[in-house]
Amino acid sequence: MANSRPTVDRGLMSVPRSFPADQYAFLVKLLAYMQRLGGNIRGDNPNRAVRRSEMSAFSDREIVIREGGVAARQLADGAVTTEKLADNAVTGKKLEQGSVTEREIRAGAVTTAGLAAGSVTWDKLAPGLVSFVSGEAADGETIRIPGQWLFPPLIAMTSIMLPAAGTTGRVGALNPRAGEEDGTWEFDAAGNFGWFAVGCARGADDAL
Repeated sequence: MANSRPTVDRGLMSVPRSFPADQYAFLVKLLAYMQRLGGNIRGDNPNRAVRRSEMSAFSDREIVIREGGVAARQLADGAVTTEKLADNAVTGKKLEQGSVTEREIRAGAVTTAGLAAGSVTWDKLAPGLVSFVSGEAADGETIRIPGQWLFPPLIAMTSIMLPAAGTTGRVGALNPRAGEEDGTWEFDAAGNFGWFAVGCARGADDAL
């Protein structure tokens, strides 16, 4: 019956007495290096190897990076994409002032519902972006609002006069609609009143 005891690795076999000592030392270092690469023995310092039996301790372990553990200089351009960011991972507090400009915002990304109350003020609007016209209307007239508009202008009354004889008592800008020419708007006047219209005129789209 053969001996079943495991073979013990005792290093290099015996060498002749005349074998140079420096060459023997080199072979010993080479053997240890190959054993470390194979994971058969532990190395030291940065060359330390991991045995196969120890790999299971790392396979299912969650890697946690402490706050500040990854600096911007360690990330290659394009390494972090939108798909790799969890929902709500980037908040307003994490953005430096001025880091988001017009070129980073795609068309339609910011809607009216996404604007906080009071976030858009008159001083933040580009010059000429909002146009304002006013006039007076007499009962029964069709009023054409001067200018051409990108969107339907907002019409409101500034003053109200006594209704003309025979009217129903209704006063206001009725049936606002697009005019015959492109970009024009008009409305029917019920009663006598002053009015104003405000909106985005043609030509102001250069500022959008």
